[in-house]
Amino acid sequence: MNIRTDAAGAVKHEHIISKGFQVFDKIGGNDMGQMEWEIPQYANGKFKITGGYWTWYVTDMNGQKLWEGWWNSNDEFDATMAELGAVS
Repeated sequence: MNIRTDAAGAVKHEHIISKGFQVFDKIGGNDMGQMEWEIPQYANGKFKITGGYWTWYVTDMNGQKLWEGWWNSNDEFDATMAELGAVS
């Protein structure tokens, strides 16, 4: 699963950006030499969204974990971010 496609059920990269987050880094790797991948890591000044290959982590800027999991839709992302106070 990759955030840049919603074919498997995921929040879209463009949706995260539209909520005020910016890419601050990218993690990358390969699957036993079969394919290369890069996954953006996001921050909005108050929260960070990291991970993404199997699990996303939402932390505050001090690194305290606030949420861990996978969003199957933009709506699920919005609900989590609203609950955490990350977006209005």
